[in-house]
Amino acid sequence: MEGYGSTIELQAQTCQYWGGKDFSQGIMRKLSSISVPQRANQILRFILIGLLVVALKVWQLSILEHDTLVQEAHRPQRRIRIERAQRGTIRDRFNLPLAVNRIQHNAAVSYAQIREVPRQQRGEHIRGLSQMLARELGMEADRIEDLIHSKAALFPNTPYVIASDIDEKTYYRLRMRERQWLGLHAESTPKRYYPRGRVGAEVLGYMGAISKKEYDALAGQLQQLRRAVDGGDEEASLRLQQLQERAYAIDDQIGKAGIEGRFDEVLRGFAGEKIYQQDIYGNYVRQLPGGREPVTGKRVFITLSAELQEFAEQLLAQSEEIREGKSRYIDRNRGVEVKLKQPWIKGGAIVVLEPSTGDVLALASYPRFDPNTFVERTGVDRWFETEKHIGEIWDGHHPLMRERFHPSSGLFFEEQEEISWERYLDFVLPKNGPLREQLPRTIKQALAFQPEESNLLVKDLCNLAVDQRRFSLGLLEKIGHQTLSQYRAAAQAALRLERMLKERERARFHSVEFAAWRQEHGKNYLRQMRLLEKQRKTYQRPYLDYFDRKEEEMFNVFWQEHRWKQMTLFLKEGVGDEQYAQLREAVSSLTPLQTLHYLQTFRSFEELDRPLLGHYPSLRSNDERGLALAFYPRHGFGYHRSWAFRQATPQGSIFKLVTSYAALMHTYDQLKKEGKNPSIVNPLTIVDDPHLAKQGESKSTWNMGFFADGRPIPQRYKGGNLMKTQRAHVGEIDLPGALETSSNSYFGLLAIDHLNDPSDLIHAASALSFGERTGIALPGEYKGSLPADVGSNRTGLYAFVNGQHSLVVTPLQTAVMISAIANGGKIFEPRIVGMVVGKDLLLQPSEGGGDIEKKPQKLVRQVRMPDPVRKALLEGMRLTISGSRGGALPSRMRDYTHLPSMLRDFRKLAPEMVGKSGTAEKVEVIDLDPVEGAHIYNHVWFAAISFKEPLAPYRFPEPELVVVIHLPFGDYGKEAAPLAAQVIKKWREIRANRRDFLEQ
Repeated sequence: MEGYGSTIELQAQTCQYWGGKDFSQGIMRKLSSISVPQRANQILRFILIGLLVVALKVWQLSILEHDTLVQEAHRPQRRIRIERAQRGTIRDRFNLPLAVNRIQHNAAVSYAQIREVPRQQRGEHIRGLSQMLARELGMEADRIEDLIHSKAALFPNTPYVIASDIDEKTYYRLRMRERQWLGLHAESTPKRYYPRGRVGAEVLGYMGAISKKEYDALAGQLQQLRRAVDGGDEEASLRLQQLQERAYAIDDQIGKAGIEGRFDEVLRGFAGEKIYQQDIYGNYVRQLPGGREPVTGKRVFITLSAELQEFAEQLLAQSEEIREGKSRYIDRNRGVEVKLKQPWIKGGAIVVLEPSTGDVLALASYPRFDPNTFVERTGVDRWFETEKHIGEIWDGHHPLMRERFHPSSGLFFEEQEEISWERYLDFVLPKNGPLREQLPRTIKQALAFQPEESNLLVKDLCNLAVDQRRFSLGLLEKIGHQTLSQYRAAAQAALRLERMLKERERARFHSVEFAAWRQEHGKNYLRQMRLLEKQRKTYQRPYLDYFDRKEEEMFNVFWQEHRWKQMTLFLKEGVGDEQYAQLREAVSSLTPLQTLHYLQTFRSFEELDRPLLGHYPSLRSNDERGLALAFYPRHGFGYHRSWAFRQATPQGSIFKLVTSYAALMHTYDQLKKEGKNPSIVNPLTIVDDPHLAKQGESKSTWNMGFFADGRPIPQRYKGGNLMKTQRAHVGEIDLPGALETSSNSYFGLLAIDHLNDPSDLIHAASALSFGERTGIALPGEYKGSLPADVGSNRTGLYAFVNGQHSLVVTPLQTAVMISAIANGGKIFEPRIVGMVVGKDLLLQPSEGGGDIEKKPQKLVRQVRMPDPVRKALLEGMRLTISGSRGGALPSRMRDYTHLPSMLRDFRKLAPEMVGKSGTAEKVEVIDLDPVEGAHIYNHVWFAAISFKEPLAPYRFPEPELVVVIHLPFGDYGKEAAPLAAQVIKKWREIRANRRDFLEQ
């Protein structure tokens, strides 16, 4: 009973705890009043009721709420890992690869695996792993350790790349060490690669990181689609599923231009996913069902021939040298021909179309860029022609570079040029101009120069070269005799020296000064940063980012304090690279203190801070920085703006074909209206013979020739001035003859006398593709423009009919127009993508899987082109090349005497091709001289059609090819004709070599 008493006492104490003292005493009295068996039954009854409650709860959890609880239990443990898809390749029409994927090896660390190491041993494990990776990768062990702790730990389930693009031997060594070092992850990932380098770069485009703006736009599109799906839109549902399957992430590489950009969704494929179960520490336990494999992006077959494209680009590069010195003008005061200054890179384009289909066979532009550099993320400033890149050329860190082609070796090479003071002046001033002669030669002369209003530019150049604020009288006495060329060379050498010493000192500062600061103050600094994050309610950034930023701030202060001392010591020690020999010579007679003051006179591009005395509209900005950049064209050389379809210029005489078409159609309709059979259509016949008017003939100074009835044609005609033909004594011409001789006055008369209204010419130009985008599936196409004043401006009208005035067109638009003449009036949308091949994840197997999607030809419109009209146009083009007065006769070529094989090929192909040359005049500002800086330059055009058989008068078989060539800063349009013949010859060779492929 002693045990039982204890039990009663315990129960009483429990009752006292739950119900208080009075309640417990009542229970004790009640229990004392019943017998022992009754008490035992009472206790057993309590136990039974408790067990029943527990059983009911177990039944509820295991039966009623089982599925819900299991799902809730698994949800925090269930993780989805995105598996990136291989990007689809881009291939040419003959299946030659233009954009493919290479394997890239990376050294990465998976922090989720590192967390499997016991906590007390984890720090030592990470330290050892860091030291091993440092030896293998040539990196700093402490830096790797920081990366693991701060960045790899931030997203533990995604391997963090420590070093990318490692060599294959290192990759396999690291693979062998993966079992030894938990967390080490040597991975292989796809990397975009363009096997032909710069070939077709403007068409292919390039890859780049998705920007926040682009990502936000995608996120916004997803939200809109979800709302549309909620409203029952089935099409929006399909689009939503496509975007979700493609799984764009904030760190994605996406297509930024060209085919890569326009067809990014097609090329990127569908991301896969693997579903894993994790424990409470985030470690993988097992893979769960329900995932899917990634689907490789589709292959895009473009219509280009890679071989023809490369050949066309070679011709453009070769043409740069052919055109060198060909820009000229007649100095009427001296009666001599003077060569004009030309840009360092002149540029150009070649467009090749198949007229029967609209397929683009070549879309070549020069200069070119290398899309591989965008993948490597190095050197892209050169292609974007940023102010930073041009400033570094000015400072002497990089040379000015251009691509050249060596015909004998068949290879491209880079030509480099340093921007010395003399070379800079060559770019910004005429070599023999008066301003160049006034420019002081020495530092002392430059500082003493007093400008007049007419030569403020000379003073601004002096101020750019030497900053008077930085010179003391004593220093000026010592080095004032130095020429500006010597001083500029010394300044560039000093800036290169500063960069070299700065990088060398940065490494020492990191391992000494900053290491000591971090040891003493690092924890407090990081604590302050975390507190600041809480106050600002921002996310927690990796601690290494804060330390890197702090180190950069501290080092900049340190370098500003010590850089002059470091540079002075380096120069006075007499050791170092030979590139600093000239700088050493410049300071050889100076004391260390004078050397320091001398170095302080130099200014980098970033330190150019003064406004200019004069105003120069052609500069990027009217300050010293703008003047320093004046050696580089204001709008750049156009590396990433294709001359073929993203830039437009006046067209010159090729536009006479449009004028001819409008007048021929007017005459044809008139003849039909009169019931006549217009087998040969000719609106006008004149005698083109510009001459001074005889007394009594006309009040004008010049007559352009005579009408068929003998009446003179005054230059001032119906309210405007007709343009004179470049050639004298052309003689009697009809429309084909006018195209043959490129008569300017003839087409002015057509526009004013043989159209219902001048606006008919605008309508004809629009119908033949000018003034609107052609629709090619490439971003950034420029639509050009047509003049708006032809009804009121007669002189402007006469210039417009000859391809001048405010008309600007692209070579691609010109090729579409020429194709319409070749094929009988069909205006095709230029087709650049012929076929897309690959699987579509959204299609079921029964739906065909989307294996092959052929892009159809798109006929934009059918322009009226009666056979007599077409033949008249083609006859004029045939005479241009083969007629006795043709402007593009092989015998008239004068730029190819050193390339006789080109002339031979042109003579051989001339019977099978027709063409039209164009020489468009355009005012260009090449340098800063206010008097001699602007001149009229010729921009060369040539358009050709080749046929599969030899031609005869008014007999034209099936057209084969359309070639349009545009060469800025050239001589005359006829000089481009041999290049067109080379393209035609090359295409025929390619087709012969690919006959087996074409017959499949």
